[in-house]
Amino acid sequence: MLVPGIGFWYLGFPRKAVAVFLLVVGIALSLIYSKSLISMIMMGVLYLFVVISTLTDTIKFFRQGPDFFRHERKAKIVFLLLCIGPFALPSLWQNKKFSRKEKIIWSVLVIGIAWLFFIAVALGGDVMDSWLQISQTMFS
Repeated sequence: MLVPGIGFWYLGFPRKAVAVFLLVVGIALSLIYSKSLISMIMMGVLYLFVVISTLTDTIKFFRQGPDFFRHERKAKIVFLLLCIGPFALPSLWQNKKFSRKEKIIWSVLVIGIAWLFFIAVALGGDVMDSWLQISQTMFS
């Protein structure tokens, strides 16, 4: 659980393992370079979402077998992409119901939105910390 997704490599899903590992590396870099307590907390929550996501996928794997990634409905994958973003990309690429063109378009959109989110968190955390310091000085 220290490095979410490493079990996917063992189970024969190297792409999913690499995707989850890169997400964890991105979160770790955000934690290292973040100057804001709020940003650090948000990245910690994001890390928990990665852990929970990989645990639920592992449980599904053992209950339904290795093909559960490939036969999920398109609507479910789109819903996952809209709700959890990059965490759903391995499921998108393993799903046989999407064309290669659709997979590329969804991947570019989701990764772009995720980068915007990370930038907003990094910048927004600093702004929120400044507001908190100003409000503390005003009310103390």
